[in-house]
Amino acid sequence: MTTIGAAREAITQRFEANFTATDRVFYQNEVAKPLATETWSRLVVSNEGTPTAGITLGPVGGRRFTRVARVLIQIWSPIRGGMAAVDALTQTARAVFEGVSFSGLRFFAADVRELETDGKHVGMIVDAPFDYEEQK
Repeated sequence: MTTIGAAREAITQRFEANFTATDRVFYQNEVAKPLATETWSRLVVSNEGTPTAGITLGPVGGRRFTRVARVLIQIWSPIRGGMAAVDALTQTARAVFEGVSFSGLRFFAADVRELETDGKHVGMIVDAPFDYEEQK
């Protein structure tokens, strides 16, 4: 059992230990100012707008709520590298969370989508949903 704060910490630790493929990593609410020649990524843990999937009833302190959230990893590569470079980085990022469990978090299949270019970089996003139990 965990909280969203504890989940964020565990996710950040796993990401930092298992994903070193980009030149720079930015985190949620951090302003990204990468160089045009750098590959970079941004890690976001979001529980905004996701309903509780399951609830157990009982006395306060013993109720379990199954929370649903997601890890979003934006991957950016210089345009000169084309889509092959960003595709490879995306698959590496996807493998960090897809189908794994750790620290009370259970991850499911991760989706990958293209992002619009910023004029210097091409981008993809990995969307890795997970759930965890919170006790109240």
